[in-house]
Amino acid sequence: MIFLQQLDGYQKPDHYDQREGEVWNVYIRTEGVRELFQTLSKLEAVQVIEPLCLQPYGETEFVIRDPNGYTLVFAEQL
Repeated sequence: MIFLQQLDGYQKPDHYDQREGEVWNVYIRTEGVRELFQTLSKLEAVQVIEPLCLQPYGETEFVIRDPNGYTLVFAEQL
């Protein structure tokens, strides 16, 4: 379970492209990442930043921006 603070009207600055390798706010390693991607990518309130892909370091992951502007990475180890 993960809780993120929500404040009405809050606008988080977008830092994703400001460094090599991008910047994420939360990195979540879990199981069933493919199924999770299929579910989350269909939600209107979720913006897919990086689609599901296998990374060179052995993680299958995807990146989304949530409705509050946070960049979340969901990953699964092979």
